[in-house]
Amino acid sequence: MLGRRNHGGRRAFTLVELLVVIAIIGILIGLLLPAVQAAREAGRRSSCINNLKQAGLGCMNFESARGNFPRGGEHFASDSAGVSYKTQCYHSPMTMILPYMEQGTIFDRFDLKQRYNEGSNALLVQQGSGPGAVVNSFLCPSNPLREEPRDTAGYACSDYAVVPYVEVSTANATITGIPAGRYPSALTAEPYGANYYKTYSGADASVSSSKTFQLKTSSELAALGGLDPFVGGAKISQVTDGTSNSILMYEDVGRNEMMDGSGGPPNNYLDPIDNKGRRHWRWAEPDNASGASKTINNNNNPKDGPPTCPWTAHDCGPNNEMFSFHPGGANALFGDGSVRFLSELTSLRMVYALSTREGGEVLEATP
Repeated sequence: MLGRRNHGGRRAFTLVELLVVIAIIGILIGLLLPAVQAAREAGRRSSCINNLKQAGLGCMNFESARGNFPRGGEHFASDSAGVSYKTQCYHSPMTMILPYMEQGTIFDRFDLKQRYNEGSNALLVQQGSGPGAVVNSFLCPSNPLREEPRDTAGYACSDYAVVPYVEVSTANATITGIPAGRYPSALTAEPYGANYYKTYSGADASVSSSKTFQLKTSSELAALGGLDPFVGGAKISQVTDGTSNSILMYEDVGRNEMMDGSGGPPNNYLDPIDNKGRRHWRWAEPDNASGASKTINNNNNPKDGPPTCPWTAHDCGPNNEMFSFHPGGANALFGDGSVRFLSELTSLRMVYALSTREGGEVLEATP
């Protein structure tokens, strides 16, 4: 009699069992993914802190070598009628600290007698050098807004901004109790002589009429004996609030050429090279500096900003204000070289207090 054949094979999984296994795997992934993402973000945030510390060392070494900080990129200057303007320095503080953060090979190729985007400096961009050189220490990895480290013209970008001054509007004076006006920061530089400036004409429509007062052309300045970009920087002795209470630089992550000032009234500064708005997303552009005027991570929801303050407009979201994509706040570099993470719940009054150099504020006050 023939017996039953025993194949010795294992029973296959049923469809229900496979679905249960897949569901369990999905649950495990759902539990692990936030932890993995949090670990990655912690690494990116740590990288940003490192970048700011490198820039801080550059500022400290510059001050140690020259007796003053680098010029802040923007400063206050007056015309012949005594009217005060905010205007740009000849070079970015990012450019000036390059030799002091082991980037001397990039710095040495600059012609400091010309603006960063004219003459031989502009030609360097075609080689990926000078203002076209990507400086990793100027880039934050937590940046979803800019896919490339350079803009379409080839100029390299920055996710960090020097604080050149504080500006308190009339509306914000009511909110904070601080009188409206312009206040110096730890890096606010002195103006040059009155004859070093002029008001330009023929500006692009995006340029504010109050922002055409700029340093003269390189040829005009050469006729005056030239301009020294190293002089006039703030001294540590002017930071009477204490260097540990005064911000030098902060995260301003994701600025790019889409942030052209549209979405609001004309508000760009004039670029005397082509009479268009300045490209503040470039590290070599002096307008890369960003005066403090709003709270940390302002208008961060929804992405790209609300209709009342789209990120294309100046001072909205990451467009020239303290802003990061780290959850809950942004990193800031202080005058003593320390880097601290500041909560986005920090009050506007406290933001102003931390950004000025001589306000005498009591920083232990409740944010």
